[in-house]
Amino acid sequence: MRYFKSKQTQVNTFLKEDAQFLPYYEVLKKSLEETSNNAILDTIEIDKTRNTRFVVKFNNSDDMLSFLRYIEAEEFLKNFLSLSLQSFNLNQQQAKGNRYQLELRGIFKELKTK
Repeated sequence: MRYFKSKQTQVNTFLKEDAQFLPYYEVLKKSLEETSNNAILDTIEIDKTRNTRFVVKFNNSDDMLSFLRYIEAEEFLKNFLSLSLQSFNLNQQQAKGNRYQLELRGIFKELKTK
């Protein structure tokens, strides 16, 4: 009985700390699909207070610029309390693929889950 009580406590603690990652991840993935076939969501971090950091990589400047235009639009920004471009990197050593990289940081608004 103590074993199950201990496990129940662990599960409850986990649920309190859980960031509810999936809906926020889906927002970002959908955004990439709408703007570019070649964009890659390389890194994503979301904590329980909805602070986020994500890195998106692109094969070419056109895809990157398309994504930048999209994330400035109200359709995308409505999901955030704040969002800023943290860094931009161009890997000139890489001849093909994922030469452009954007790192963004922000705070998601609380999304309504179904």
